[in-house]
Amino acid sequence: MMMEFWWVFPVAIAFSAIAIASGVSGALVAHHIPGGILKIIFGLVGQPIPDWELLHPVDIETFTDIRIQAHWAARIVGAVGEALVPRVPDDSHTSLTWLEGPAILGGAAVQAGSRAVYAAIHIGRMELLLLDADMNTLQVLTLDQRSVAEAAAWLAGVIDEAGYHEGTGDLPLFTRDIPDHPVGSGGPFSHRSEREYQDLQNWFGNSSRLLTAFSGSLDSSGISPIRCWPHHFDIAALLSLDRDADPEKTRSIGMGMTPGDGSYAVPYFYVTLWPYPDAPDLPDLTEGHWHTEGWVGAVLTAEALTRYTDEEEQSRVAWTFLDEAVSATRRLLQDPA
Repeated sequence: MMMEFWWVFPVAIAFSAIAIASGVSGALVAHHIPGGILKIIFGLVGQPIPDWELLHPVDIETFTDIRIQAHWAARIVGAVGEALVPRVPDDSHTSLTWLEGPAILGGAAVQAGSRAVYAAIHIGRMELLLLDADMNTLQVLTLDQRSVAEAAAWLAGVIDEAGYHEGTGDLPLFTRDIPDHPVGSGGPFSHRSEREYQDLQNWFGNSSRLLTAFSGSLDSSGISPIRCWPHHFDIAALLSLDRDADPEKTRSIGMGMTPGDGSYAVPYFYVTLWPYPDAPDLPDLTEGHWHTEGWVGAVLTAEALTRYTDEEEQSRVAWTFLDEAVSATRRLLQDPA
């Protein structure tokens, strides 16, 4: 194995000699050298993420179908927060959180009598759940062949049965910003393509693990909790660079994953910055690319990530992407950290 890369050391020496002789930085020379070679020469590999699940290439038509169905399921859980949880300015009362043990996306706590209960979805099995504070399952509904209205009515009923004495009533289901789909028009959920549903679940689980580990590596107190937002169905964290500033003006970096949207039909990791720079000089990325149409940010798509066919390799690539993209956006926002 070592003989296979006999050329690495002399190439590294040559790389340094070129930089010195030309009077430019190694980073500028590196700008023109493929990232894969640099990773071999200098060991520029990301941190492996424990319990990373292998992600498979995506069939766009099938994955889009299940992604929209799961988005509707997440909207049902978010509606519980909208209706029954005290409102907060950032709308996090409607958000979901990845729960590692049961591998589910759980909503905000609802006080039902003397105990808290949580609505949740298991994407892999397409199940709607009601849990207690210890994450024990109190009620479960398989969504296959049921409509959104039926599922929402069932969830409201079991919350009432659990002790929510004020009466849940109809849950407010918002239809904006979600692509057209038969489920959105009263059609039933369809739990087909089981592997793709499991892959979608793995995208959320892996993203939570990656964002948790990466957020913990940042020397910053301005990082938000990791949340799944039912509005766009992405899972993300926000790094605020200016404490106590006007939210409309504060510099910030968003990092997360969406399972697909109007920009890309496949899942992708992203790093965005605010405010957008007028004419950004965007550096090359070892992994991923820069998106500049409509918004500015770094993107690592499913096509790029699933070219790697090993769990550890995928997780290292995802980490490298986040690390480089966050560092680049901090420089673009002139943050010295």
